[in-house]
Amino acid sequence: MFKSTPDNVTEPAVGVSKQARSDNKVDFPVPDGPIMATLSPLLICKFKFLNSEISAFTAPVWLSRWVLGNDLDNCFASMAKGDVDDMKKIQLLVMLIVFITHSAWAKNLLVLGDSLSAAYNMQPAQGWVALMAAKVAKSHPDIKVINASMSGETTSGGLTRLPALIDRHQPDYIVLELAANDGLRGLPLKQIEKNIGELITISQAANAKVLLVGVRLPTNYGPRYTQKFFNLFESLATKYQTFRVPFLMENVALEPSLMQADRLHPNDKAQPIILENVLPQLTAMLNF
Repeated sequence: MFKSTPDNVTEPAVGVSKQARSDNKVDFPVPDGPIMATLSPLLICKFKFLNSEISAFTAPVWLSRWVLGNDLDNCFASMAKGDVDDMKKIQLLVMLIVFITHSAWAKNLLVLGDSLSAAYNMQPAQGWVALMAAKVAKSHPDIKVINASMSGETTSGGLTRLPALIDRHQPDYIVLELAANDGLRGLPLKQIEKNIGELITISQAANAKVLLVGVRLPTNYGPRYTQKFFNLFESLATKYQTFRVPFLMENVALEPSLMQADRLHPNDKAQPIILENVLPQLTAMLNF
């Protein structure tokens, strides 16, 4: 029988380790799997000299350790002595917290409309949506306005595009300004109502608050059709509990000086007035 004896050589060779002088000199192992930032438990950093807590929420634990190490007291003590490396680490952590906090609280407002919202025949910056974006940037700096309006858009076209727009922008608020082109084509009111209802349903299923914008048709389409068309917006807003702008073109549509030559589209002078028609309900939605 063979007798087993331990080999006097170990492969690979084992190195000699020394105790780290401080915790922040320890090299932590790379985490298993991808090291892309993912949600993690809240990291709470306690500063004894401030007797307070700062939360770097959603910051990956491994990254926070890489920035500060385990011992914050030593880190700040080193910084107080003028350690440039530790100062840079603190600056990096502050930037990380600011970036993550801003990203977590930032919101998107999506406008889905037709030529009335697409600054038809004028510079985009002159349109009421761009003017609205400037107002929102001052009153709600955490909200970004995205204008997905297209000239000629219909409720059917909006239904085709909305799911992808929601996936891409993850909007918290959606302004729906559609149906004018449906009405100009004389489409059945039941179909228009169904399409707008589906647009609202898709928006609300994505947890977005909805502002439904009402529009009117020219009187030459007949009082019966035009009035029922106009009434759709109020009934749908009530049914789905959305915010509503009664009439986008209030104080504009019947003023020739505010309309383009086609008598269908507002000109640049009308845009601030249109914005004033939208702002009350928009503000109510954003502050709800």
